[in-house]
Amino acid sequence: MILPSVVKSSVIASMMEIKALLSSPDKCAPFKASSSYIDATLPSYLRTVEDCHSLLTSSPSRILELGAYYSVVSLCLLRLGHSVTAVDIPSYFDNTPFSNSLNHLGIKTLSMNLRNNSLPVPSGSFDLIIACETFEHFNFNSILLLISINQSLTDGGLLYISMPNASSWIKRLRFLVSGSFPTFPITYFFSQLDPNDDMIVGLHWREYSVADAIQLIEPLGFKCTSSSLFTILD
Repeated sequence: MILPSVVKSSVIASMMEIKALLSSPDKCAPFKASSSYIDATLPSYLRTVEDCHSLLTSSPSRILELGAYYSVVSLCLLRLGHSVTAVDIPSYFDNTPFSNSLNHLGIKTLSMNLRNNSLPVPSGSFDLIIACETFEHFNFNSILLLISINQSLTDGGLLYISMPNASSWIKRLRFLVSGSFPTFPITYFFSQLDPNDDMIVGLHWREYSVADAIQLIEPLGFKCTSSSLFTILD
């Protein structure tokens, strides 16, 4: 078993490695360098890697990360001895300098839009599929995608989901004060379609409570074995 201190060191080292890539314009395209975003996401990276690595009973395990973005989690799990495939939209991963750099590090990359509803991999390809801060960005019915995810897992394989909590006390309080749940401005709809704007993703089309998420996945052959709530301060 790997100690939490070792996991933390691995996460920080992976963050530094990705930030080094992003500091090189010839390697980070099409991303805008955002060291501050990576630094601010450290608690999420730590929680995800600690959770996922503790769930895996063998090494190397085969892992697929959906919506990998900067791929810090993918790189850290690779450094911890696993075989990792990172998935993101073609704008990020379709033969771009950044995806090529990830391939050079040893991470397989898969360029696809998840709204196509089917992962182009054989059944039983992965022991663990990770979807962190991904489902809330889907502007499509995710049921067919979840069926494909289930088919892509080995028998006894695991799906790890992390997402904003639609029923958090902060959002409930904001509703009492403003009369509406937090959402994005209507102008964002136009920005997303503007070819001169770089807003490719980012909108939270649908957030879920824990009960919502369980209601979504369990009819599709999954069983929720654990769940937890956290804040950005954890």
